[in-house]
Amino acid sequence: MTTKASKQNALVGLFAFFGILILIGILSKFHNLPTQYSQLGAYQVKIYFSKIPGIETNSIVYFKGFTVGRVIKVDSPHLREMPTGIKQYQIAVNIAIRDEFQIPANAVCKLYKRGLGTSYLEFTIDPSTPVTENIIKEGDLLEGVASTGSEFISEATQVKLDNIIDAIEKLTYALQYQFNPVTPDQVDSASKAHPINPNTTTAIMRMDIALKNFNTFFGDSEMQQNAKSTLANLSQATAKLPMLIDQLDTTANNIELVFADISSGGGTTSKLIHDTTLYESLTTASQKLTPLIDEFKIVLEGIRKKGILKYKGD
Repeated sequence: MTTKASKQNALVGLFAFFGILILIGILSKFHNLPTQYSQLGAYQVKIYFSKIPGIETNSIVYFKGFTVGRVIKVDSPHLREMPTGIKQYQIAVNIAIRDEFQIPANAVCKLYKRGLGTSYLEFTIDPSTPVTENIIKEGDLLEGVASTGSEFISEATQVKLDNIIDAIEKLTYALQYQFNPVTPDQVDSASKAHPINPNTTTAIMRMDIALKNFNTFFGDSEMQQNAKSTLANLSQATAKLPMLIDQLDTTANNIELVFADISSGGGTTSKLIHDTTLYESLTTASQKLTPLIDEFKIVLEGIRKKGILKYKGD
């Protein structure tokens, strides 16, 4: 009885062993069955990336939130000439898109990272760009880009975060420079070709030097006496200032009275200014003197040329 049971157990074990071998063979034979299934009723395109972290066979491809296809093959990196004419190592990702989905030709395939290390592809369209009527078709070669965003953070948010981090780094550098000791002598002795900019420590050092000089100045007894004398002189001058202002006001009033008297017609000065007869007499005398002055000029010119003894006139 024991021998019969042992034979049955051995037979069951043998069948189980062969069953496992057959299962392994089936799995190895049809391991790519999902990939082959995804190619049914689909068109294939090739997308080039500079790097594809987390992308592998069967990675999902999205468009507008729909699963439109899958990655069917990832080629090894190879040197490829870019549209700009520069050669770079690129990775070709072959995807199969189901026939019922038509994707505009100006859509960009972007690589997004998931939280657990895997990634996916998604076709996106720039809202500011009009949608073209041309569509992606079988055999197209496209240029892909790695998105700065992820499954949980949008590209716009990621850009803002990057800007904030960059601003914090710049602020940290500026603060480090401001509190890095720079003496006034270093700033003053630096050449124009290689200037040294002062910072907060430089200003503090200059203030300290100024306070020391201030204490030295007012700590000297002679300097204190001179300062007191100067303040006393200023006080005396300030006390005389109202008297000087009163004198200036009186002088201004006197000048104003003189001009008022001249304008009103009183006094000799006013007559000289307002008397038309005097003006006409002066004009007539000037006209009579003009010929005499001309004749005197002729005499002087003759004396200059011939001398006093030789000149006899006309």
